[in-house]
Amino acid sequence: PTDSFLGPAVARFVEQFPQVSVHLQSSDWDDLVHQLRSRTLDFFVAETSLLAREPDVDVVPMPVRHPVYFFARADHPLATSTATVRAADVMAWPFATPSRIPPRVLDPMLAAHREGSSRLPAARPFPAIACSGLAPVKRIVAASDVVSASILPCIAEDLDSGRFKLLATEPWMHLQYGLISLRGRPWTQTAETLRAFVFDAERKLRYNGRCDDNCREPEKVSRQDLRDALDLLLAGKAVDFDVHPALGCSIKWKAA
Repeated sequence: PTDSFLGPAVARFVEQFPQVSVHLQSSDWDDLVHQLRSRTLDFFVAETSLLAREPDVDVVPMPVRHPVYFFARADHPLATSTATVRAADVMAWPFATPSRIPPRVLDPMLAAHREGSSRLPAARPFPAIACSGLAPVKRIVAASDVVSASILPCIAEDLDSGRFKLLATEPWMHLQYGLISLRGRPWTQTAETLRAFVFDAERKLRYNGRCDDNCREPEKVSRQDLRDALDLLLAGKAVDFDVHPALGCSIKWKAA
């Protein structure tokens, strides 16, 4: 999360509250839990399935699920194949992971690895390479036939530059981040405010415009604005065309 929404959220926080110092740390969740229990940290963000069974922590899921995609260097054999790539196809190649694989995706990923390994003379270990962080994984993937997986914001620049290509995804490939805090420990005002900034980072409005260019005569539609916007956002890119306002009644919000 540090490489996707958490870093920008902290940057906006310190801009608004310049008198506050924030310690943003990226580490293994075991170490973060230890620091939380020793009261060194106020809270941290992690994949919720990693800590679902910890009895002394509160896990508050964030509102957005993050799809995960397999990726490889642009000239990888899978990236240049015209056939549909499945998880088992990816798992026939050495796989590198930047951190511990969350339980929610581990079992189906192991099943895909068993299927992919059945095509090989000898099964590969899984993962073939375990790194601490995404930066070394990217360097390895760029220089070899190793494959990996990530959420789109973490590899958006690499996709835009043509360094990497997306290979595949599966319905079970998603991350659900949550705010992790020590159960029973009161939140400080500063931590409460920062928590609001973190949640806001996941609820950022990305597109606010029309669905297409002819709402009254569907058969005459020549441009699918909403579909084009979604394609760009799913590829980790910003909406780069002129946005036209939608027609129709607005939605009214009422506080609960």
